Amino acid sequence: MSFLNKIKNSIGLGPKKSQKDVRRIEKSRNLAVAKEKKAEGILIDEKSAKHVPQIKALGGIAHKIIIAPHITEKTTGDNAENKYTFKIFPKSNKIEVKKAIESLYNVKVESVHVINVPSKSRRRGNKFGHTPGYKKATVLLKEGYKIDLLPH
Repeated sequence: MSFLNKIKNSIGLGPKKSQKDVRRIEKSRNLAVAKEKKAEGILIDEKSAKHVPQIKALGGIAHKIIIAPHITEKTTGDNAENKYTFKIFPKSNKIEVKKAIESLYNVKVESVHVINVPSKSRRRGNKFGHTPGYKKATVLLKEGYKIDLLPH
């Protein structure tokens, strides 16, 4: 770029930018602002333009570790004793489960027991198959904390 072109651009007499260039520049500025907000711990849902707080424990993957609550007659009876049972991701451990429960439900966990339920072989006529196995965790909460699993 020549010396005269630099002076023209600084005064505003340089080549005019197209609409495409203007949109590209605005988009890059918006991305920079979004990265700054993400660093602050706030995620922006661009479709609904709402601020969503980021899950701090485990880098936002707590919802991937806890698959679903395991609701049976036995586990609903254990809820009165502050014991809750969840189906969990097969490769997760007790520490990850504890952090995930504490961040998702805002409770304090006293202990975690992990059970690996094996698959069972099943037969239907002359066809053989098996049910899928899964991993579940029984979580004991500290006194005064409660999780509402079933909507009323």
